[in-house]
Amino acid sequence: MKIQKAEENDLEALRLCAISAFIDDEGYKPGNAKPGNPPGNDRIHTHFNWLRNYDYFKCVVNDTIAGGCIIKIHSN
Repeated sequence: MKIQKAEENDLEALRLCAISAFIDDEGYKPGNAKPGNPPGNDRIHTHFNWLRNYDYFKCVVNDTIAGGCIIKIHSN
């Protein structure tokens, strides 16, 4: 696996990975929890904002994006 800085052309693949990451969660949520993904997780403009405002990375396996993450990088 490689961890690389995400780019704008990666956003649709990252969006689809983010959606699929939460599919199994529905069966484990308490009865009073809201169904669905975290807010904005399924919207391309949210991923665009993450790319522009955070340190957004892609996880690449066999030349395919398998996931993503936002990592806070501190100067110290």
